[in-house]
Amino acid sequence: MTLRIRHLAQINPSSLRFDALPPSCELTFMPLETVWADERVDASRVAVKADVSSGYVRFQNGDVLVPKTAPTFQHGRAMVAKDLLSGVGAGSSELHILRPNPGVDARFLAYVARSSTFIAEGVTAYQGVAGLQRVTADFVADWAVSPFNQEEQRRIADFLDHEIGRLDVAERLTEEQVTLLNERRRALTDNLMAQLRIGAPMIRLKYLVRERDERFAARGGDRISLSVSIHRGVIPRDNTSTRQNIGDDLDNYKVCDPGDIVVNRMRAFQGGVGVTRVSGLVSPDYTVLVPGTLAVPDFLETVLRSP
Repeated sequence: MTLRIRHLAQINPSSLRFDALPPSCELTFMPLETVWADERVDASRVAVKADVSSGYVRFQNGDVLVPKTAPTFQHGRAMVAKDLLSGVGAGSSELHILRPNPGVDARFLAYVARSSTFIAEGVTAYQGVAGLQRVTADFVADWAVSPFNQEEQRRIADFLDHEIGRLDVAERLTEEQVTLLNERRRALTDNLMAQLRIGAPMIRLKYLVRERDERFAARGGDRISLSVSIHRGVIPRDNTSTRQNIGDDLDNYKVCDPGDIVVNRMRAFQGGVGVTRVSGLVSPDYTVLVPGTLAVPDFLETVLRSP
């Protein structure tokens, strides 16, 4: 047995609390970029009711905000509105508002809207043309969930809050450790480079490497698209945190082979350099260097990463 969300919450309801406010009243304003399920949420923006009375959705404390447009919907950014100025808010029209019925835990609904199954099915049900695809209110309303009672919903939400909170702490600690390790690595590199320069004969980089400017259209082959991370060196582009989009036409991308040094020219000053271990493709804006017989690629990477 299941219940559809339409039986657990009102979908995109009006807000009597909003309507009751005077035109000059200040309230919370949330554009789409401020809606997040974690600490990135930004409910600090303020608007005057008269300025947001049309063209925006209205919500109130306890409502669930669900982004409906691609790609924001896929990122699982549904959140529960709370601590709103004047108890109400206005936001992007690209939000669905779910107002839980009495006896329904808002956090439980938000977790449903962030679940991978809900998101995957929502993506397949997108309506609209490319670039303007959305999840409809009917899709949200007709989504079926198990009929847990309020106490069961509360326990589920409490458990997820606790476990996700622990994971968030672990992630922050990991990021801090990575930062410390990177600082330690840079300090060791700086110290070594300083010692090597004292009384040692110098040789210019141009005598140790040559630039490779071959394009995929000419070379072809089985290659993966690569990116350069300032922390992790050369990695598959799908693993980059920014999730950059790649055009369909890769013919102009540069090729690189194992052992080549790839330089992200825009981030080189931050250490955007790495040695590739695979045959790949990189942005035309990158520089690809081929070490000569007298050069050790990993050593050159260390040198190029040094300040």
